[in-house]
Amino acid sequence: MKLKFTVNRVAAVEENLGVTLPILLSRMQSDEGLGLVDLRAFVAAGSADEMYDRAATTCGIFFSLDLAKAGVAIERVGINAASKAVGVAMGAFLARVSKGV
Repeated sequence: MKLKFTVNRVAAVEENLGVTLPILLSRMQSDEGLGLVDLRAFVAAGSADEMYDRAATTCGIFFSLDLAKAGVAIERVGINAASKAVGVAMGAFLARVSKGV
C-alpha cells in the first residue's frame, strides 16, 4: 500500500474526523495506535487521486474521501500493513513540510 499526504489531504482527514493534526499524531504514537475510523480516513486521504490536490488548491472544490474504498483496501492488506503505510507516508509528509520542500 503506497500512500502520499499533502496539506490538503491531511486537512481533509482533520475535517472528516473533527480533530486536529496534533491530536491525530498523539493517537498514532500512543500504545493503542489509530482506531479503525482514523486509519480508514488516513488511507482514504493518502490514496486519493492527484486531482484531489489540484482541484482543492485551484478551484476550491473538495472531493469527498472514499471511505468505503479505503476500508476494502485495509481489509485487503491488513490493519498492521495499512498502519505502517500511514506511518511511513506521514513521516515523509512531516519531514517535507517541516523543511518547506
